[in-house]
Amino acid sequence: MAHIVRFSVKVKRTESQPPETRRQFYERFGRDVPHDPDWPREAAHLWRTFWDIARDRLDATNGPQPLGPALILDWIDATATPLSPDEVGVIRAMDAAWMGAYAAERSAEWRPSTKGK
Repeated sequence: MAHIVRFSVKVKRTESQPPETRRQFYERFGRDVPHDPDWPREAAHLWRTFWDIARDRLDATNGPQPLGPALILDWIDATATPLSPDEVGVIRAMDAAWMGAYAAERSAEWRPSTKGK
């Protein structure tokens, strides 16, 4: 999950350029971009489900919000796709990993300005 976040979160690297993802940055300089990890065939539906639900993730002042039970239940109802309690648990664990990786990536990219000091 950290790999996915690391290459997909947009950050502002300089004042003169718009925010870009690490993937865009690597491509701009002709560097190889690592591919997303392959999932076991048996779990591929959970990977797709996680990203389908995550596109409806809410944002707040401090950034993206976790995928709560209500959002997951809304997705189950809207798609008529049954998920077992274990599958919901895996999706929530994936989300916790995503949230942790997102927070780490954002804090690593944040550099307080030292201009004028």
